[in-house]
Amino acid sequence: MLKTYTVYANFVKKYAPFRGFTGLTVRGAFGTALREIVCINPEAEKCFLCEHYQRCFYARVFEASSRIKPDARIAKRGGLSGITKPYTVSPLHLRGRNLSFKINVFGEEVISNEPIIVMAILGMAIHGLGRDPILNERRRFVVHRISASLPEANPYDIFTYSDGYIYVKQHTYQRNILEHFIKKAYRIASDKPSSLILSFITPTRITYEGKADFSMPMEAIIIHLARKYSLLSEYFNVGEPFTSEEAEALKKLVSANISLRKSNFKVIKLHRYSIKQGRRQPLGLFVVGDYVYKVKRSFWKHPYSTLIVQLLLLGQYTHVGTFASAGCGEYKIYWHIK
Repeated sequence: MLKTYTVYANFVKKYAPFRGFTGLTVRGAFGTALREIVCINPEAEKCFLCEHYQRCFYARVFEASSRIKPDARIAKRGGLSGITKPYTVSPLHLRGRNLSFKINVFGEEVISNEPIIVMAILGMAIHGLGRDPILNERRRFVVHRISASLPEANPYDIFTYSDGYIYVKQHTYQRNILEHFIKKAYRIASDKPSSLILSFITPTRITYEGKADFSMPMEAIIIHLARKYSLLSEYFNVGEPFTSEEAEALKKLVSANISLRKSNFKVIKLHRYSIKQGRRQPLGLFVVGDYVYKVKRSFWKHPYSTLIVQLLLLGQYTHVGTFASAGCGEYKIYWHIK
């Protein structure tokens, strides 16, 4: 129910450096390419007004709102927002003309359409990644390899430049996306770590109790992850959403047992570059850096402790906070055992 695609490619020529956060560029190019492949009504003013909205693969992935499931129990909000998208991307990793990026997808519906995802990635290469301001052309590239991987498993190639798409049948799907992490969570819980480190490697902003909180309280992170998991479960069938009582119990357990001990972070101003307007558009303040949390030994006696670890492990793929689908809020997690 969770799969990561890693794309390895080369630009066709030397281009000017990117301006702004490239995760937004990757997300935009992926969405544009996917829509060109599957949309049968491009004249529609808005996706949710199209008669094919609830059945369209592009709309369900990129334009998903609670309108895709009118009888949903959570995230109504008038049908306009509040839906966690079933994918995240990473910013570009650049080295000369070499580039790579990742796309994580969630749920059997998306994963079973893997050939379309591969076609969209190849479409990104043709369409290009943003416009070079000096050459006045889009930055096109050639895809040499696409690998796929499941959590805790070795990657394997599903596309190479010489062989094209390589179909690999997936025999089983994890019904609940958290099951990918259950063995690792139990191993961690059995060791009873005294602290954990979250290293935010891309710009991150979490809103907690109505405001951006750069102190990153662990209960805020867990609430965000529980919400993401519940929304993905409700709309994309990756598990069973948490009840409000369960979510509150998770929050109280974390608040009472996991506290911030120290942090080393910097605040940065994130922006995107608008080609049409020819200027930067500010997106607000974000942070990158490391946060060290103390974990009380009593935490590991609670039956919910392994569930919280599973959520934290899942969060490395779903990311947290603002612009998570565009690569913000990506972190790595480390545990310390005395």
